Formats: sequence, C-alpha cells, structure tokens
Amino acid sequence: MDWASQLWPLSCCNSKAAEGMAVEIASDAENDSSAEEPEFRHVKGASTIDLSLLKYESLEWQQKVEALTKRGISLLGLLDFYTTLFVSIPNFHPDRTTTSQVVRLAVIPTTKPDEGSTQERDASYATQAASHSGGHGKVPGVLVTHHWSNVFSHTVAAIVADALGFKTYCSVLEHMYTEQNVESCRKLILEKGVGDNTYWLCALSVDQHCTICDSHFGKDSELFPMCSCGREKHWDGPACEVNKFHHVMERLRSISPAFRHIVAVDKDFNVFTCAWCLAEIAQGADMGISQKLQMFSLAALFRHRSQLRKLDVRDCQTSVPSDKERRLHMIPHKNAFNTCIREKLLHNENGM
Repeated sequence: MDWASQLWPLSCCNSKAAEGMAVEIASDAENDSSAEEPEFRHVKGASTIDLSLLKYESLEWQQKVEALTKRGISLLGLLDFYTTLFVSIPNFHPDRTTTSQVVRLAVIPTTKPDEGSTQERDASYATQAASHSGGHGKVPGVLVTHHWSNVFSHTVAAIVADALGFKTYCSVLEHMYTEQNVESCRKLILEKGVGDNTYWLCALSVDQHCTICDSHFGKDSELFPMCSCGREKHWDGPACEVNKFHHVMERLRSISPAFRHIVAVDKDFNVFTCAWCLAEIAQGADMGISQKLQMFSLAALFRHRSQLRKLDVRDCQTSVPSDKERRLHMIPHKNAFNTCIREKLLHNENGM
C-alpha cells in the first residue's frame, strides 16, 4: 500500500500530489548534513535523549511519578468534560477556543481547592473526575502530546479519531460543534466499544494549581483571571509535576507493553515548534513506544510541505527561555532527530 493511501479520508487531498511530496521530502532527508552525529533510528536503544534524566532523584520524586501515572481520563469522560464547555466558558466557540483558554477558563475554576487549604491534595481534573464517579485513578493506555495553542476541539477530535482508528481527524470535527453533535459522537464510540479507552494529556492530567493558576497570563500573553487558591507552586524539584513527563512515559511503558503515544497535530503543524512536544516525541521514540501522528488532513500536510522540509528542533519555542535549553538538552543529536521527524511525517516506510 502506498504512503498516500494510508491516510484517511483521501478526498482531503490529491493522492498523486501527496506521493510526489513524500518522495521530495524523503530526498531532502537523505541529503541532510548530519555526518558529525550518529544516524537516528526510532528503535529502542538508539539513544536520542540523555538517559541520565530517567533516574529518580528521591523517593518523593518517584511517588510523584506514580501519582501522575494514575491520572488517565476515559474517552467518554473526555467527551463529558468537552460538553460542559458549552456552558462553563462564555462565548465558547468550538472552532476558535484553544486548549490554553480551556485550561484557564474551565479546568482551573472547576478544580479549584478550597481557599486557605494547606492540604496539598491532587487537584487535577482527571483525578477529580474519577473521584466524582466513585472510581479511582485510571492508568492510561495512551499519552497525548498536544499544543496548548491548538483549538481544543481539534485535540479532542484527534483523540476520538485515534480511538476509532481513523488516520486523520478532520471528519470527526463535525461532531464537535454542538452538544447534539457530541451526543452523536458518543453513540458511535459506544457502538465501537472504545468508550473506556484511557488517555493522558497534560491539560487534564496535571494539577494546574501547583503550577500556573496564579498567573494572569497564558499562551501568547493572553490575560486571564487569577486563581486565589493560594497553593504553593512548584516549577522544579520532587513536588513539580511538569518536569517528570519522561519518567511518566517510562513508567507507563513498564506497566503496559501495549502503551502508546499519539501526537495531536494541529492544522498548522505548530506542535513541531514546541520544545516540550518535541522532547516528548524524542523520549517516546527512544523507549520504543508505539507512536502515531494524528493529523488534521492530508491536505494540511500538503500545504505545509515546504515548512516541514525545513523543520529544525533548534527553532522550537517555549514561553520561558530556560525551558528551551532544558528540553533541547534532552535531544543531543539534533540533526539526526530533525531527519527522523521529517521521515515520521512524510516517509512511507518509516512514518508513524
């Protein structure tokens, strides 16, 4: 089966043009100058990250990793949360409201601990959702890498598409525009028996009250209300929840050999400009975790072919400059990684 025919639906783009693009990109990858670095293969043992980062620094560090690995959310639970946004966010627009806005305007207010509470309990949305349903923390079968500037409905659609076995998610979006549309999507999910598929995504699995909730500013310096929970914030060390994604992936892989990793790719492919996202991709690849790109459409891939040919991890972005240096440190062989990502996107034999 040729590369272009593996993406669904084919009506999104001319398949012959896509085949030509695949050959063109593959040729560019072969000509990439990376002689000073070892060739990168996405198989276990081909070290693309600093493996010393996988060592636990303390028992408290390990306990935090264990807690994070129990914060999955089921596909039906994700749809339940998504449905609430039509009410909880003023002027919620499925085609515009970003993940950053959803976290600031829905996740943080919904999970806010009692003011003045000194108890450092888990206030992640995933944990609270499990608690409200009378259950316990869920170990996810899939970790989702996603860009907070992406439209949130697109990230949800990408996850639904993954569960349903679709190669792209553009056709799923028609089920995201109204509560009635979402209900029809729910029925399809129930029919396919994938409602209990469980996912881990930082927007819902990380406790935002120990990181960003007291800041006015979100992505792109957008102004948001401050949370008054008063919880201590942790940006490093054992209590921090955003410096352990590599450990979380390793632990989940050890728990389940079937554990997978998907990348919810936005229409403009900005996920590949985010240092955090690229580090997660490198981490999963190095561990031999099954990886999959969940793209919007083949047409979007074709439109951005020139941009993707020049993709370079060194051009990645972070909101905090020090984060960029830290994430890039996890990808020591950058030229080889660049070549591999291009092949992941566009090469028939090696694509995700």
